[in-house]
Amino acid sequence: MGQTAAFFDLDKTVIAKPALVAFTPALCRDGLVSRRMMARGAIAGVRFRLQSTSPERMAQYQTKGLELIKGWDSKRVASLVEASVPSVLPRIVFPAVVERIAEHRRFGCRTFLVSAGPEEVVGPVARYLGVDEVIASRAEVDDEACYTGRAAFWAYGAAKAVAIAEVAESDGIDLRGSSAYSDSATDLPMLEAVGNPTAVNPDRRLAKVAADRGWPVLKVRR
Repeated sequence: MGQTAAFFDLDKTVIAKPALVAFTPALCRDGLVSRRMMARGAIAGVRFRLQSTSPERMAQYQTKGLELIKGWDSKRVASLVEASVPSVLPRIVFPAVVERIAEHRRFGCRTFLVSAGPEEVVGPVARYLGVDEVIASRAEVDDEACYTGRAAFWAYGAAKAVAIAEVAESDGIDLRGSSAYSDSATDLPMLEAVGNPTAVNPDRRLAKVAADRGWPVLKVRR
């Protein structure tokens, strides 16, 4: 049997709100995000919650988001998030899930945060929580590390499962003995990629799938 791993979705699985939303005030204080941009983002967030999360619609949101940050210094974004993690994260994490991460590590599992969020945000969160590695979306950057407005990799839906399979093959991870955690049916490919899936505060569709397949359901609160 090879090395085992535990793969955790981030937004609404490890933390109670989308990471980008949680760290936007820090970017606003530094002047990267204007109040007008924050207002537009809030309106877009309401529309997102009211509308379907089809792959096509998610791609539209991704495109708009990348256009919004075009020209930003990616290193500056990562630095701002890193600095604000200690004050932001304790207020939004689910302690029971953080303990589950620690438990997997105690048993020798490699732990991963697998998120559609940008690596500049997901990376600092993972380091703070003691998670070993990150699979996250990557925005294309130019020679000066500034965003071009295009995506290099989008860790959403089936792409998460593909990335997990690639890591497993290259590093000798036994996926049948590994675990995955998520709140959303959009992560079904990731949950189905391992032998031990767990639904965390699942949405309606994932709750039904978990019930039908006998998957464990973890109910957590801040």
